Amino acid sequence: MTLLGLQPGLELLAIGAILTIALNIVNKKLVDQKRLKRIQNDIKEFQKEHMQAVKGQDEAKKKKLEERQPEINKLISESMSMSMRPLMYTAIPMLAIFGYLHSIYNNDATVIVLPLLGDINWFWWYFYTSMLTSIILLTVEKFTKKGEKNDKGNAQK
Repeated sequence: MTLLGLQPGLELLAIGAILTIALNIVNKKLVDQKRLKRIQNDIKEFQKEHMQAVKGQDEAKKKKLEERQPEINKLISESMSMSMRPLMYTAIPMLAIFGYLHSIYNNDATVIVLPLLGDINWFWWYFYTSMLTSIILLTVEKFTKKGEKNDKGNAQK
C-alpha cells in the first residue's frame, strides 16, 4: 500500500518535494530574512575583526571588541531564536508524518535502487530527494533575487 498510489520511489520524491517546499514557506513566513542576514553579517564581521586582533596581538582593539561582546552575544541569541522559530510549528507535524511514512514503508524495504548507491530505503530516499529539492529551491531563489536586483537597477537608469 502506498499513500498516493504511485511507485514508492516516485511517491517519496513527491512527498519529499512537497514537504521541503512547505517547510521553506513556513521558514520564509516566520523568519525576518533581511534581519537575520544583517545579524549574521554583523556576527561574521565581529568574528573577523576579533581574529585579526588576536593574530595581530592588538590589545586596544581586543579590549574594544570585548566591550562589544555582550551586544554580539545578544545578536547570536536572537539569530538562534529566529532560526528555531519555524521548528516550533513544524516539529510535531513532521514527526507525525515520519511516523506515518515509517508505518507505510518498512525501514528495511528497498524503495529504489541507484547505480552507485545500491538499495535505498524510504528514509534515505526521502533525505536525498529533500536535499535535491532544497538545492533547487535555493538556486531558483538566488536567481530570482539576482533578477529582481537587475530589474531594480534597470528601472533606476
